Amino acid sequence: MNNFKRITNILASFLICLIVLLSFRSYAAHLSPDISSDNAIHVLMAYHLKLPDDLYYWGQDRLGSLVPILGHLALKILPIRPIEAVAYIQYLLLIAGFFCFTRLFKTSVATIIFTLIYFLPQIYFFALLTVGQPYAGQLFCISFAILLLDRFIQASDKIQGVQKHILLSLIVVNLFIALWISDFTIVTIVLLAGMGIQYADRVIREPSEIKPTKIASLKFEILNVAIVSIIGGLFIGYAKYHASTRRNYSSLSSPEETIEVIQRLWTALIRTLTFQFEIFQPGAFFLSLQAGLIAIFLISATFIALRRRHKNPIILSRWFHLLFWNAILGLMILIPSHWLYQNDINLRYFVPVYVFFWMAAILFFESLDGATARKIGVVLTSAAIASSLTSPPYVFAFKKLEPTVQRMQAVESLGQAGIIGEYWTSYISCVANPALLNCTPYDHKAKTPCRPKVKRPKRPGGVRCIRCVDRVMESDLIYLIQENWLATFPTEIEQFRHCLQKAGEPMQLAGFTFAPYTKRPD
Repeated sequence: MNNFKRITNILASFLICLIVLLSFRSYAAHLSPDISSDNAIHVLMAYHLKLPDDLYYWGQDRLGSLVPILGHLALKILPIRPIEAVAYIQYLLLIAGFFCFTRLFKTSVATIIFTLIYFLPQIYFFALLTVGQPYAGQLFCISFAILLLDRFIQASDKIQGVQKHILLSLIVVNLFIALWISDFTIVTIVLLAGMGIQYADRVIREPSEIKPTKIASLKFEILNVAIVSIIGGLFIGYAKYHASTRRNYSSLSSPEETIEVIQRLWTALIRTLTFQFEIFQPGAFFLSLQAGLIAIFLISATFIALRRRHKNPIILSRWFHLLFWNAILGLMILIPSHWLYQNDINLRYFVPVYVFFWMAAILFFESLDGATARKIGVVLTSAAIASSLTSPPYVFAFKKLEPTVQRMQAVESLGQAGIIGEYWTSYISCVANPALLNCTPYDHKAKTPCRPKVKRPKRPGGVRCIRCVDRVMESDLIYLIQENWLATFPTEIEQFRHCLQKAGEPMQLAGFTFAPYTKRPD
C-alpha cells in the first residue's frame, strides 16, 4: 500500500512538473509568440526603473510594479536580458503562489486539478500568466498571507511573544503589498478583517481563567495590525501620489450599463452552455464542455450541501468560506464597475474570481468522502482538463511558434535609435534590446506638416511614459512606424514639439515598415 502511494505521488509530481513546463514554454514572456505592448511595458520598466516614479505601471495609479522592481534587481546580479528577467520573476511568483495555495489541499488529485486551472487556465483567463498584469504577484501575496495566517491559527497557543507578532506583521505586510499590486485585494482584506473581528469577539466572550492574559495579548495583536496597516496605507498613498496619472477606477456604471453587462454575460453563458459556435473550433467545444461540467458541479454541490445540512453536515476547510465569498463579492463588484464596461467586459478582470472559485470548489470536493467524493472529483478533473484544452493551439503544438521577442530582434539592426508608432507597435519594438532602442507611442496632438511655432502640451496625447519621450527625441535618428496613424511617410511631421524631417527610404523589419527621420534644427 505504501509503495502504491509512493508511486502515485511520484507520478502526480511528474505530471505537475510537466504542466508547469508546458505553461512556461508557451506563456513566459521571452518564449511566447503572443506578447504585446502591454506586456512589453514591464520589460522596459525593469530596465529603465526609476523610483518612486515607477511604483505603478506607466501611465496609471494602479498595478504595483513588483515584477519590474524584482526584475531590475535580477538584472543587477545576473547576465540576462530584461525580458528574461521579468519572465523568470513572473513564473517564480506564480510557482511560489501555487505552492502556498496547494498547502491548503490534502490530496494529489486536488493539487493536479489546481495545477491545470492555474498554469493552463481557460483561454479567457490566461492573463494570469502574462507579464504586464497584476495577478501573479497579487495572488502570491494573498496565498502567502493565508498560509501564514493558517499557521498562526493552528499554532496560536504555541507561538508566543516576538515570534507571534512577527508572523502577524508579515501577514499584514503581504496583504498591503497585494493591495499595492491590485486594488481588487480590498475584497480579501475586508473578508479577513471580518474573520479577525470574529476571532476577537470569541476571545472576549470565552469564559476562561486566563481570559485577562488572552485579552491583553489580543490588545497587542490589534495594535500590531493597526501600526502595520497605517504604514501600509501610507506607502500606498505615497505610491499613488507619485503616479504619473490619477484616475478613478472605482466609479459605477449607470443602471442601464449594468443591465447591459449582465445581459451580455448571460447571453454568452447560454450560448456557451448550449454549444452555439459561430465557427466550430476545438477550443470553443472544450469551453462549452467545461461550462456544462461546472454547471453539473454547482447543481450537485448545492444538492449535497442541502441534503446534508441537518444530518451529517459537511465539515469544510476554514478557508472555503473566505475563498468562496471572495469570488462572489468580486463578481458583484466587477459587474457594476464602469471600468469593466468601458473595456468591453474584458474577462481578464475576472482572473481573481476564477482562481478563488476553483480554490473553493476544490476545498468543497476535499470535504466529501466515499462515492460522492469520487464522482465530484471526476467532474472537477474533467472540467479542469476541458478548461486547459481551450488554450491557444500553439500551447500543445510540437513545433513551437517563433517567440515575439525573437521576431523583434530584427529591429536591433537600426542601431541606437528612437522609435515612434501606434501604442500596440511602439513599446513592443524595443522589447528585444531596451539598451539600444527607445520607443514611445506617437503624439496624438501633433500635426503634419509642421506648424511655425510648436507649443509643448502639458501632457502629450496617448503617451504613458514622459521619460521615454525625452529619450526618443534625444536620439540622432528617429524611426516612424507606418500604420493607421500614418498612411504615408510625409516629408516632415510634428512630434512632441519637434519637427521631424524624413532622412531616408522606408524599410521592412519584423513585419513593420520603418522610415528614418531627424529633428529639424531650430
